[in-house]
Amino acid sequence: MLRARRLYLRARDYGAEGLKLARTVTAQDLRTPAGLSRLQRDDVPLLYWTLASWAAAIAANKRDLELVGDVPLVASLLDRALQLDEAWDQGALHEFAISFDPARPEGTTPQKQKQHFDRALQLAKGEKISPLVTYAQAVSGPAQNKREYQALLKEAASFDVEQPKARKHRLANVLAQRRARYLLAHEDDVFPD
Repeated sequence: MLRARRLYLRARDYGAEGLKLARTVTAQDLRTPAGLSRLQRDDVPLLYWTLASWAAAIAANKRDLELVGDVPLVASLLDRALQLDEAWDQGALHEFAISFDPARPEGTTPQKQKQHFDRALQLAKGEKISPLVTYAQAVSGPAQNKREYQALLKEAASFDVEQPKARKHRLANVLAQRRARYLLAHEDDVFPD
């Protein structure tokens, strides 16, 4: 985990450096509303990868309180990215929000997570199955909704990754499909009864 955390932090730093080069927004500027407001729609890909690696570094070591203290900052970056281009990468920001939003200081609600899920599916246009797996893992499992959990994962597991319209997402779909099959095979870990 320590190695993973270091790699995530390195990725975060590369992202922050990229934002600095693109918009002269320093890592410190990202902590302010004025700094965030300088980010533009073209910055969303870099912003996404910066906030995703930052969140992954936090998840890799929740005992690092200084890093955990950055959760509100990651939330601000996500909010700004959603404001700039909520449809980016066919719903990737909404999919990220499904699993990240419960970590926000103010928390989230199942309704908000469902809204992000619905929007991610709409933007995916039937080409990506990762929102199904993300929602099953982040919402259905913790809510102990076994029927929904199984239905979502079975839908992902049976998806035709070779269909022409989904070809550009083939690798991501294959990985999501593997994850879905693994989770189905180990569902007793989530639903012990």
